[in-house]
Amino acid sequence: MNMKKVFVMLCSVLFITACGSDNDTPSLEEQEQTLYDTYVTAEMESAIAKLDMTVNRGINPPKIEGYYRMEGIFLATTNSAEKKYLGSRFNTDYKFNFYNQSELSVDLLGYEVIRDTDELDSEHRGQGTFICGEGDKFSIFMEERHFSDGYTAISLTILSGEVVRNGGSITGIKNLKYAFIMKDRGGDTSLIQVGQGRIVGNDLAQVITKKQFETLEQPTRLKSDNSDFGISFLSNFK
Repeated sequence: MNMKKVFVMLCSVLFITACGSDNDTPSLEEQEQTLYDTYVTAEMESAIAKLDMTVNRGINPPKIEGYYRMEGIFLATTNSAEKKYLGSRFNTDYKFNFYNQSELSVDLLGYEVIRDTDELDSEHRGQGTFICGEGDKFSIFMEERHFSDGYTAISLTILSGEVVRNGGSITGIKNLKYAFIMKDRGGDTSLIQVGQGRIVGNDLAQVITKKQFETLEQPTRLKSDNSDFGISFLSNFK
């Protein structure tokens, strides 16, 4: 599968409540709905349903602050021409740090790294990212901007999972699914159609230490996209 590498930047929408009396301040339920509607248009809602992506709504998401590593990533679902690759494993892992979580917001720093070497493949940042959910289940919504050949495309990204605990401490995230849906091709007709996308997943994202998260090797070679999934799983939408 020949996929052209693009650069990615996370873009998050900050929700600011209106000034005024207490009666003018939206409830958390209203804020959650407004934020959801900001990211998920009717077209995106249809795509989410077609991809059978898990979405955990609610105003009481679990506290997920910490460091995690998503290993053994495979292509779980797609509605594009990638269907022949269903079940195939990627050669990258994803390390991420969630921090500054409050109510319906969380900050994110993520590193996509080559498996076994921890060579940095791409970096992802999101501030004020929308998080929702109830109990131990959560979903995060954000937009990613893809820069390539003078075009800027936008995809909707959804991360859903359920925290795993040992006593009161979180030890990982199970049933973790990462959905990427094309929202705006930005004029680049070589990209997949709006509404098309993929879901990647793994069985369990493990909690790691800050030191393990920060252990990175700088790129020393050009990445090849000649193998089935010798590519960035976040950045390619050809």
